[in-house]
Amino acid sequence: MITPLKPACATERWPTKPELVEMLERSVSEWNRWRAQHPEIEHIDLCGVSLRGRNLTSANLSFVELKAADLRGACLSKANLYLADLEEANLSGTEFSGAHTFCCKFLPPKIRLQLISALIESWEYVALL
Repeated sequence: MITPLKPACATERWPTKPELVEMLERSVSEWNRWRAQHPEIEHIDLCGVSLRGRNLTSANLSFVELKAADLRGACLSKANLYLADLEEANLSGTEFSGAHTFCCKFLPPKIRLQLISALIESWEYVALL
């Protein structure tokens, strides 16, 4: 089991899971800024949260545990999902175009196939230019 890191300063407090979800829902820019300010955090537990229908375009979700999360209809275009854990997440209708999914855990084969097909299509388009 991975233990989250403690804040470097005794007066600093990490956001709770509901606060993290609220931040992500409020603004991907704010979320990404917070992630950039805290590169030492290698594990963020968002297991079981609902981000249904949310626009998470370009969100840095690397190292985020999203086990059993509800991501139905969410837009993860251009999101960074490096080592994100999507085990048992509901991904129905989730948009992954341009998402960075290298080493993403438990990405269903159907989604992998869609991403590979989109990549091949973009290569074919570039080759035609």
